[in-house]
Amino acid sequence: GLAKTKKSPMHKTSVSGIQATHSGHRLSIDLMELNKNYILVCIDNYSSMSFSRFLSRKSDAASALDSVLTQIQDDIGTSVSIFRCD
Repeated sequence: GLAKTKKSPMHKTSVSGIQATHSGHRLSIDLMELNKNYILVCIDNYSSMSFSRFLSRKSDAASALDSVLTQIQDDIGTSVSIFRCD
């Protein structure tokens, strides 16, 4: 069966103390394996807006991230300044 998950509150201040001041300022990125495929999840740390891309190969992550960054540029009108990833 599927496990239930809870959404944790998103803290807008990073470990380094840099706070997201507007949408598109800071983006958290994670790449996860999902049933022999992958999913790239990006979350805007100011608005908590999420962007995801499903991938068949891990090597597609760079082009998927580029697609997300283009979408943010088009939707919000700004470029991402800070990236956070594990």
